[in-house]
Amino acid sequence: MYRYWLFYILIVCSVGFVSVWTSSAFAIGVFLFLIAVPIYSYFLFEKSCANVTFDMKEEFDENLQEVHLSLVCVKNTRIPISNIDVLLTFENLLFQSQFQKIYSFFPKNGENVFPLNDFIPNCGQQRVTMNDAFCYDFFHLFKKKVEFDMKWSYIMYPYHTNVQVSLSQNIRREKPGEIYDPKRKGNDISEVFNLREYQEGDSLKSIHWKLSAKTDSIIVREFSRPINYQVLILLDPAFYYEQEKVRDEVNNAIYSLSLAISEQLVEKQFSHYVGWFYNDQFTAYAIDNPDSLERLKDSMMVSPFHKSCSDTFLQFLVQQLYDQFTKVIYITPGISDSVAVNVSKFVDLSIIIPGKETVEVSKSMDYAMVSISLENIRNTLFKISL
Repeated sequence: MYRYWLFYILIVCSVGFVSVWTSSAFAIGVFLFLIAVPIYSYFLFEKSCANVTFDMKEEFDENLQEVHLSLVCVKNTRIPISNIDVLLTFENLLFQSQFQKIYSFFPKNGENVFPLNDFIPNCGQQRVTMNDAFCYDFFHLFKKKVEFDMKWSYIMYPYHTNVQVSLSQNIRREKPGEIYDPKRKGNDISEVFNLREYQEGDSLKSIHWKLSAKTDSIIVREFSRPINYQVLILLDPAFYYEQEKVRDEVNNAIYSLSLAISEQLVEKQFSHYVGWFYNDQFTAYAIDNPDSLERLKDSMMVSPFHKSCSDTFLQFLVQQLYDQFTKVIYITPGISDSVAVNVSKFVDLSIIIPGKETVEVSKSMDYAMVSISLENIRNTLFKISL
């Protein structure tokens, strides 16, 4: 702006020098006009700035997880304005990220729509804030700061994933005691899980006296674990895994896969839960119809995730959540084999890791693991057997 003033002052001084040198009435008139123009322009400029309003327009493509933002500027006066510089702050509350950028517009009278080419491409609740705008008069001699303090929020849902889910066991919701865990013992004395020889510390109530008398050794009964086969989709996005930065594309894929699998179970009329940890607090939503799935999407997109996923199953075991769930579908950037084996002692565990090749891996007989490339998650119809 200062260079415009310098240029204008040079013009005024030059015209003034000519008018004094020549004593020409025309030159004097031009000189007085140039003196009056900034004063007149200033008062018109002040009035024009008071008649400018802003709004935001969003257009979504949820299948591709894209949003097209436009800033709508309404100028309710014919008084010209050179340009308006707007400072916008873009925030993603789910990924806890933000950036700022200044946009320059040249509004005409009426409604003006200016596309914004920059946005945070991750899913989650997004917020755009406009705190300040700087208006310039037609001659670029005056600059006015206008405080708007306006905020716009919208939710970008995860991109659509074409996945077909088949489960190795039939999911049933029956009363406790009607189904028993075939792999893990429990404390239901009405059903025997296994028979074995007595070990120090076993309860005397568990001794099978008749069989012990026949075998000349003390035999104890291990009791069964009653279940109703509750399924939990446990998503675990994180900023870091084993001190390495997790790519945003991987975390986006975790949300997309979680919702896709949940949608498949709803279509199959299988009730289940979707949950996650944040600051050691466990949150779970019961999903049994499309409406509950929509509520889950809104809640999921506003819940920030933690920095590291290394202690997720530690909290799962500490809080004894294995008493509530029988099947856990764990979607994560990564997991160690020792942790997976330990958790699989308590639940039927399936692990999905996005970001690698599309191969199904079984490291042990205790759990199943599937890794899927990001390209296949976004562009290919694939099947998962859990």
